[in-house]
Parts: sequence; C-alpha cells; structure tokens
Amino acid sequence: MKSALATFGFIVAAAATACSEGSGTLALTVDSLPKFVRDSSVLVIGTVMRTPAKATDIIVSVAGGVAAAADTFRGSSYTVRVRLNINAANALTVSATDATGSTATSVNVSVRQDGAVPTIALVTPADTSDNVAIATPITVKFSEPVVLAAGGGLRLTRQGAQVTGTTTRSADSFTLTFVPAAALSPNAIYQLALSGITDVAANAAPAGYSACFVTTPTGSTASMSFNDSPGDTIYQGGSASTPLLAPDLVSARFAREGTLFSGVVRFSGPRIFSGTASNQGLLILEVDTDQDSTTGFWTLKDTLFFNSPTLGPTYSSGTKAEYIIDLEPTPEVGDSAFVGRKESAFNARILGAFLPGTCGPFTSFVLPFSVIGNDDGKMNAVLLGIAGSATQILVDPMPTRGHLALDVKAPPGLAPAYGAEALFTLSRTARVHRFPPRRVPLR
Repeated sequence: MKSALATFGFIVAAAATACSEGSGTLALTVDSLPKFVRDSSVLVIGTVMRTPAKATDIIVSVAGGVAAAADTFRGSSYTVRVRLNINAANALTVSATDATGSTATSVNVSVRQDGAVPTIALVTPADTSDNVAIATPITVKFSEPVVLAAGGGLRLTRQGAQVTGTTTRSADSFTLTFVPAAALSPNAIYQLALSGITDVAANAAPAGYSACFVTTPTGSTASMSFNDSPGDTIYQGGSASTPLLAPDLVSARFAREGTLFSGVVRFSGPRIFSGTASNQGLLILEVDTDQDSTTGFWTLKDTLFFNSPTLGPTYSSGTKAEYIIDLEPTPEVGDSAFVGRKESAFNARILGAFLPGTCGPFTSFVLPFSVIGNDDGKMNAVLLGIAGSATQILVDPMPTRGHLALDVKAPPGLAPAYGAEALFTLSRTARVHRFPPRRVPLR
C-alpha cells in the first residue's frame, strides 16, 4: 500500500513540474485604432510576445462589440475583425492566453461607429431670404463636427460664376463660414453649395445640398423698384387642365452696380429657369421702346446710370434703338437668356448670352450696362412675365405711341397653355391683351 501511494505522489509531482516548466509571461500590444469609423466593423491588430519563447497556440479575444471575436495563431502578430454596435461607442477589451494557461494583461480601447452623414442644422442667411445685407455672414451649422478636404468648403455663386473666398471652421468644428474676398453685390441672387465636407468618420455632407438668398439693393449706386398694382390681369389661354402656372409678377427692382445693370423680379411662387417646367420663371424686359426719340425724356437707364436732373447731350445714344433683355431659354444661345437689340419688326441681334439666377420666387439678371447702350423714349420700359414660348415682340417706332406685341406660344410638353402679365410700363399706361398670333398694342 505504501508503495502504491508513493508511486501516485511521484506522478502528481512530475505533472506539476512539467506545467510549471511550460508556463510563461505574455506581453500584449494593440495598434492604434481610429476614434471614429463609418464601417460596421473594425480590425484590431497587434502583437503578443511570450517569455520564455515557446511554439504554442495563442488566442487573442476581443469583447465589447456586437459579439466576441478571436484569433488563434502561432507567432507574434494577430488580427481580429470585430463587428461594432452601430452609431454607438464600442468599449473593447482585448485579452490574450496561450495553450499553457499563460495570460496577458488586458488592453481597453474605444471606437465609435458613425454611419450617419452630417446634416445641416442652420443656414444663415436662410434659404430664399430677400433683402439680405451684403455684409451678412454666410454660415452653415452642422449636426456634428466636420472636417474639410483639401480645397473643400462652402461654394458661393452668382448666375453660375463662382465667388472668390475662403471657408473657415469654428473652434468646435460645427460651423463653417464663407468669407468672400470682396463685398457681395447688392440686388443679386447668390447660390450656396457644399464641397469636400465630411464628419470625423469621413461621412460626406450631402453634395447635392443648395440654398440661395437675395441681397438688398442698399449699397448700389442707384436703384428703383416697382410693386404689383391690385387688380392686374393675367392673360392666359389654352387648356385649363394643363399645369402651367400663371406668370403672376409681384415686384421688381433694378440697380446700378458700378458699370453693371441688375434686376431682381419676384413671382407669386417658386420659379425655375426652364422652358418646359410648369413653374417657369421667364421674363422679358423692353427698354427704350420709343425708337425715334433721342433727347429730353428720362428713362429707367438714365435714372440708374446718369444721376443728373437733365440728360447730357451725349448720353442719348442717337441709335434710335430698342433693347430686349429676354430671360427665356433660347436654344440658339445654348438655352441661356440673352440681351439683344431690335433690328427689324421681328428680329433682334443677340449682343450677349447669360444664365439668369433663380431663388425660390425670384429671378434675376446682371449684365454690363454698355451692352444695352443708352437711348431714351416716351414709353421707355416694359416688364412682362411670361409662361410659354414668347416670340414676335414688336414695338411701334412712332414717337408718340408705344406699342408692344407679344405672340405667346405654348411650351413643348405643356401644350396648349400660355400666359402673360405686364408688371409695369414707364411714361405710359399699358394694358396687356390675350390674342392669337398677331400684333396687339399696349396702350
């Protein structure tokens, strides 16, 4: 009996000695992890060093994600892919053990999964704002901190032309501010867009976002405005079932900006520059409609660009010409609007093409004053809102009577509807008539 017990004790002691000889120390490291990721999982990478060195399986486990994950390996490097809790902070615990029972001190790391794009919390000026002071800060506040890619930031344009400036970021990284290189222009529509903006997890801000605002005429050299008079008649024709909105004008203002001539016109509701949309923002501005007069009559252009109680002897052009600013898609100039000079009853020579601005109910233009020249007349300006394709515009050249004829045709895809409204005429009272394709006077 004693002999058997002695033998058993020898076996236990031998096993204990073997286990002690196989154990060791594990040193665990974890490579740096990003604080924010937009993917649904993350790779946890690092090393495990065993002392003394021994060829044995090592298991690295990571807990704290959607489920525990592990990597079994021989050597010193490990890689564990961990599924993360979505849009949440993930406190991960990394641990290591080997086949001999050796363990390492656990390492704790934190990763936040962020799959949500930054949204816009506040824009200043507010979208479609009117009469915005030209010194108003242009800011966009986001729902979370944002970062700028190289060349990224806020983009400001006026009628397709980019405004030079820089984008700055607030101390908390929530707000971006656009700082123009020069003061904004009065009486202008500006479009605001985003480019190269992400959150800290690289989720991009909506690239298709846009907003717009209209600046005040205050700050211009000269300006004048007109409001719709009660009871104005809007003339329409065609099928009532066609969803073509009436060209209901509300107001208009014009300004001198150095050597530029600008106009902002407001419709009764949101408009776009399109020849096929139901909410067309199309306009025709006729200036110097009396072709014979060259002296003695004050005009809209004289008010804005001459600033004198009497006309200078050389300020009337003497061309006896009529000018048209046509904010209507025109295929021959690439669907842009154009400014032209009448050369015959039904023909105008295009002097320049441009892209109008639109912003909610507002439509605008800006062009060099030199393009439209300067002449004066007894009936010197007419502004028409139109819906449809306007053609055959004629002004009677008799000096004592102003006539304007407008043949309004239904636009493609929206036939058979059309409409027109005159917001104002200067120096004469005018009426607009609905008519078949023929010349009809404005009296």
